[in-house]
Amino acid sequence: MMGTGEGDRPRGGHSQTRLCISHGSPEPCDPPEERRFPPDRRLRRAHQGAGPVQSPPTGGTHMRTIRNYVQAEKARREESGDESGFSLIELIVVVVILGILAAVAIPIFAGLQDNAKNQSLKAIAGNAASAVAANLATATPSVTAGGGAAVPTSVYNATGATVALTKPTTGAPTLSNFCVTATATTGGDLAGATAATSGPAC
Repeated sequence: MMGTGEGDRPRGGHSQTRLCISHGSPEPCDPPEERRFPPDRRLRRAHQGAGPVQSPPTGGTHMRTIRNYVQAEKARREESGDESGFSLIELIVVVVILGILAAVAIPIFAGLQDNAKNQSLKAIAGNAASAVAANLATATPSVTAGGGAAVPTSVYNATGATVALTKPTTGAPTLSNFCVTATATTGGDLAGATAATSGPAC
């Protein structure tokens, strides 16, 4: 009669492998979990459980088991979100959006800059006209000619622009017949601005 326990031994005194006959054929009595799954599958089942990830077995483990462990660890980290980043499609979408914003924003900013230059030149023309009027109101004005003559720097000294009396075209200017024109200096801070005029005859 065949023994089924570890204490059963044959009469010859030699050890006998414990056999399990419940499955219909004699086989070594390994734990049920070890019989059902080889080492690599047991490792994957450990990763699928809720418990912490176990280190791979050491000592005599072949390369396939190590590779399976690495693949299982990579899959676990991807599922848990430990390895995240932008895909190529997402990066392309971001670049396209930035390009659209730049195409819309650059003309707006350029328009704002041009408008600021024009307003600055208009302010220069207005200030120069006020200075010319104050000079003409004196007993001995230094502004004595029109027709495009430059306003003396002693009367008004403009920065980034030239100021001239464009009216009257002939004769001496008066408080009622002069016009001052301010023009941006080439290469100056106001370059590209539209010329501005100011005065009673403009």
